[in-house]
Order: sequence, then structure tokens, then C-alpha cells
Amino acid sequence: MKKTWKAIALAGLMSFGTVGCEPEPTSNTEAKTEGNTAVAATEATKQGETKSEPTKESPTTKASQTQATKETEGGLAGNIEDFEFSNTELTRYKGEDETVVIPDGVTDIGSFAFIRKSKVTSVIIPNSVTAISSSAFQECSSLDNVVIPDSVTKINHEAFTWCTSLKTIVIPDSVKEIGSEAFFGCTALTSFKIPNSITCIEKGLFYGCSALNEIEIPANVTKIGEEAFSGCIALTGLELPAGVAEIGKDAFAGCSNLTVIVTAGSYAEQYCKDNGVKYTTK
Repeated sequence: MKKTWKAIALAGLMSFGTVGCEPEPTSNTEAKTEGNTAVAATEATKQGETKSEPTKESPTTKASQTQATKETEGGLAGNIEDFEFSNTELTRYKGEDETVVIPDGVTDIGSFAFIRKSKVTSVIIPNSVTAISSSAFQECSSLDNVVIPDSVTKINHEAFTWCTSLKTIVIPDSVKEIGSEAFFGCTALTSFKIPNSITCIEKGLFYGCSALNEIEIPANVTKIGEEAFSGCIALTGLELPAGVAEIGKDAFAGCSNLTVIVTAGSYAEQYCKDNGVKYTTK
């Protein structure tokens, strides 16, 4: 499949917003005399503390607090200045750390947020995140460890494409959708368990994953997109559920060592016959 990367060119044209610090509370109390200035200031502070209303913490605020705590404990913590936000979306990571702890309070890791961050080897995602956007970690060539919490429900198109050091990644059952080509070109990926919540293996999902030799497909998968496993030359066996009713063109193209295990009389068996895919029945 001829692969183009228009998204990469567009990445340079993106602009990113930042979240500023909220202003400190001010007092309306004025000192009536020079000698009472200190007293008035103290009284104003007390009044401000009494009247101030609690506000929802932004990712910036939470991250600052978390960083202070972890630094005290001697743990890992990213510099909040390394991140840019738009509301609760993390739009850009600017740092150069190997291990990145995404701030608590972030709900979406935005498109191209970590694109080509070649020094990043590990990313820890907080339980506040529900979505990983398109190309979020595209071409993070050193990334080999990602912990995805069960708060995440969607991994979008090309989210981890060309992460050439990614060997394993655990996707929780909370994820209902994994977009097309999400792991395109992940040449070090060796094993993958598709969550039980997934019903469709999208187009080109594992295209070019040349080291992939073990994959589990849940029983409720009914569709496999075109070129889904194309170029998975290390894959020797793949069991397809009996309920699979649609398989796209070239789904197993270039899988020269693969024998597909299918249910006798199933759609998958007929697909293999029609497309010259080596198979055996169960």
C-alpha cells in the first residue's frame, strides 16, 4: 500500500494555545491611615480567604501540585512548562524527557501532540484521559512502553503509527474503537490482544508490523478491514471468529508464513478459498 503522510506536513502548520495562570484574589479593603496599612492588608487577606469560591482545577493546576508532591517524594514528574493545552486537551508536548507523565485532568491527547518526539521512551497516561487523537504519538521512534488506563474509550486513526520501538501495548476493554492504521509500521510490535469491546478491525491496523507473531481476536469481531494484517511476515497462525462476516481486500497480503484458522463452512473459509489465503478449519 502506498503510504502518504499529509498529516505530517500539516503538523508544522498547527498553532497551539496555552492555559494561563488564574489571577490571585484581590481585596476591596483600603487602609485609612498609613499606620493601619499592615492591619488592613491582613484583614483583606482573611476576607479573601473566607469569600473565595472553590474552582475546578485545570490540568495545569493539578500537574503543578502533582509535580511538587512527586519531587518531594523523589519520584518522576514532568515540567508543566513542557505542555500546551486547550481547555482539557493536551495539544503539544515540548519537552525532551524519556519518561513523560501526562498531567492529571487532561481528557484528550490531541492530534500530533507528541509527533516525532524521538527521545520519549515511556508515557504514563492519567485516568482522566478518555481519547487519544489521530497521530498523537506518530513517529515516536523510541517509544517502547505505554500504559493506557481503562478510562480511555477511543484510540484514533494513526495514533501510534511508525512507533518503531513499540514492542507491546495493553489496550483495556474500555476502548470501544481503534482507528485505521493506528499501529501502521510498528515494526517492533510482537504481540497484541484486541480488547473484547472491539467488533471491527479497521483498515491497515497492523500494516507492516513485521515482527508481530501473536495476536488474539475476540469472538465478537465481525469485520476485518482491507490490508489489516498486510505485511505481517512473522505471523504464522491467526484464528478468526466464526461470526466474521466481512473481510476487506488484501487483509492478509504479504503474510507469507500465515495459516488462518477458520470455522468450517464460514464466511472466513470462503474468503480464504477465493483469495488464495492458506487456511485450516476447526
